[in-house]
Amino acid sequence: MKFTFLLSLFTTSTAFILPSLPTTTVRGESTKLDVQLPVDPWSDPIPTTSTTDVPLLLPSSNFFSSLKKVSPYAAHALTPISYTPDLDPTLVTEFEPDLQWQTIESHSKNTNKPCYKIEKARFGPGVEVLRFRSKIQGYADSKKFADMIMTTAERSKWDEQLDEVYQSHEIGVERFKSVGEWGECRMLGVGYCKTKKAVGGMISPREQLTICGILEGIGGSVIWGVEAPPQLDHLFPEGERKVRASTDLFGTTLIQQGDHFEVEYVLKLDIGGKVPGWTTGPVVVKTVKELFKFAKDKFGREREVGEEMVRKRVEMVREEFELLIPQ
Repeated sequence: MKFTFLLSLFTTSTAFILPSLPTTTVRGESTKLDVQLPVDPWSDPIPTTSTTDVPLLLPSSNFFSSLKKVSPYAAHALTPISYTPDLDPTLVTEFEPDLQWQTIESHSKNTNKPCYKIEKARFGPGVEVLRFRSKIQGYADSKKFADMIMTTAERSKWDEQLDEVYQSHEIGVERFKSVGEWGECRMLGVGYCKTKKAVGGMISPREQLTICGILEGIGGSVIWGVEAPPQLDHLFPEGERKVRASTDLFGTTLIQQGDHFEVEYVLKLDIGGKVPGWTTGPVVVKTVKELFKFAKDKFGREREVGEEMVRKRVEMVREEFELLIPQ
């Protein structure tokens, strides 16, 4: 199964404001806590090649460190701790900095809304990080979920802004051993994507070249992506270049919880150009809602019981990736 990936979502473009440092009291003394900022994922790239021996680069573990700081679900999924099928926030609090998260929209988890919580926060320079959470009935199949994002056939069913998406280069998963501490690499590739005009033509077509993959941890699965560095610009297809969007951080985490799974979708994307921020905010919210609405219908057709889903998840991790799971 070839791995293609599209990150054609938009977020607000606003100036960076460093959040104020929170104060805490330690042994009667007032001190300042350090705000953890993202580390450049390409500060220490990993040289590799595609399956056809095309020279490529992979992001360092810095990328996954930053992802875990804004995604408690990803921290839970990729933390080398003893296995637990339950999502326990206390296991991952050490990874999330004291960011000023602002709730954009919130619903009861028992409603039929596609997302039960949408938040945003400042994390590093540039645009804000957006975080979406939802609950989906069914088995947390990471390949199946990624397929909804990475193939034109599936994505065109819910994303009206999609023009084209395809895998430009496949990378063997064995070439990404350096992130073994985070999880086992299940899929890996380079994807090209292009979007149509948006917001009534106010936003021109965009294009991206991303490095992306799927990591399987003991606690869950993480579908991740990051914009390819300038050194790989030669991998763009021939033809007229479009305005380039840039995905600084992307991760979708799936965690099985009985007969359903929790999803956390995190995105930090600059659409490029000179587009007013107010025109892009509603687009990303609408697009992600459509993704989750489509996923709820697609996964909700399954009829496996909760215990069977948990057993299936444990066996998959143990047999495919040989991770140590207590018996």
